[in-house]
Amino acid sequence: MVPGTIAHIEFVNNKGRFRFETTVTGRTSQGRVTLVAIEKPKTLVRNQLREFYRVETRIKGKVKIFYSAVPDKNMKIPHKSIDCMVMDVSGGGGKLITSSWIENKQSFLLDMSEAIPELDNAPCTAIRVKRIQERTEVSFRFDFTKESDRNLIIKYVFRRQIELKQTLG
Repeated sequence: MVPGTIAHIEFVNNKGRFRFETTVTGRTSQGRVTLVAIEKPKTLVRNQLREFYRVETRIKGKVKIFYSAVPDKNMKIPHKSIDCMVMDVSGGGGKLITSSWIENKQSFLLDMSEAIPELDNAPCTAIRVKRIQERTEVSFRFDFTKESDRNLIIKYVFRRQIELKQTLG
């Protein structure tokens, strides 16, 4: 890459996948390694790979776990309600943290009525579960049967996006 070359750069960190365009300003060598100097990017663009846009949140919620052994496999009887914190959310799912263990592929109801009053029993399935110290981090997907329920989440995500843009300036 020679000075003046336009470079398209993508990187991933714990906040997501980002990209930017910049110009190469120079090159230096340190032993067998060649380093490329670039111009500081003017803007970073977040690459959204999901079907729905995801926003960071801090929603206090409740996870409602079902009895696992019931005569009828289609019967869902909630038996335990656990406090949780929803860390991020999109129209397709999200991530929450709780102090109780949730099994991978376990179905549960999620109460997010603190932020979305109409959403006190969102059907979910755990798709990735990770234990971090005394807490469980659960990535989940929504199992909505009606798109009108999903639209409640999408409206919240739009509102939250506006809030975040206003705080960041």
